[in-house]
This record gives sequence, C-alpha cells and structure tokens, in this order.
Amino acid sequence: MQKKFRFLRILRNMIVAMLGICIIWVVTNQVITAVEKKKYPPIGQLVEVNGRDIHVYTKGKGENIILLLSGLGTTAPALDFEPLVNELSKDNKVVVVEPFGYGWSDITNKKRTVENSVFF
Repeated sequence: MQKKFRFLRILRNMIVAMLGICIIWVVTNQVITAVEKKKYPPIGQLVEVNGRDIHVYTKGKGENIILLLSGLGTTAPALDFEPLVNELSKDNKVVVVEPFGYGWSDITNKKRTVENSVFF
C-alpha cells in the first residue's frame, strides 16, 4: 500500500512540475512578444482590414508595381524578401503584403481559406 501512495505522489509531483513549466513557457513567450513589438516597430504601414491590421511594406518608385505575397515557411515576408525588394525597387514600385499571422500583421482565428486569404 505504501508503494502505491509513493507512486501517486511522484506522479502528482511530475504533473505539477510539467504544468508549472508550461505556464512559465506561455508567460515568458507573451512577455518576449510584447517587448519585441515595442523594440521592433513595423518597417511598413499597418492597414486595417476587417478590424485587424495587415502589414504592407512598399519600396521604390516606378511605373510598374510588383506585388510580393508570402509562401510556405516565410514568417516575415518584408524581411525575408528584402534583398529581392532592394533589387526590384531600383526601377519599380514593390509592395510586400504580410497576410494575417505573418510578420507584423495581426493574428486571426479565421480559417485559412481562399475566401479569407484574398482581401483585395
């Protein structure tokens, strides 16, 4: 009987420790995110779409407008595309749109469907 209570106590302590680690992880992430938002302001402008902000970065002047949209694995398109934007913006106007949940754009709970992704 003693071994059973000892096992339950160890199991309880492990669960409490794991929950504590998860809570610390979530709180730390929220604090770091808030600090980084203040430390690194958007390099473009925030445009309101359906009550949320989308980050749009524009560079260059020219008759042609080149629109760059992110693909799979591009978490911050305005930063990831910077070398390409620098080259293309010499003769063109380049616009980088960061969809909801990417870069400086707001996070949304909407499903990532074509209807919700196309906001033009």
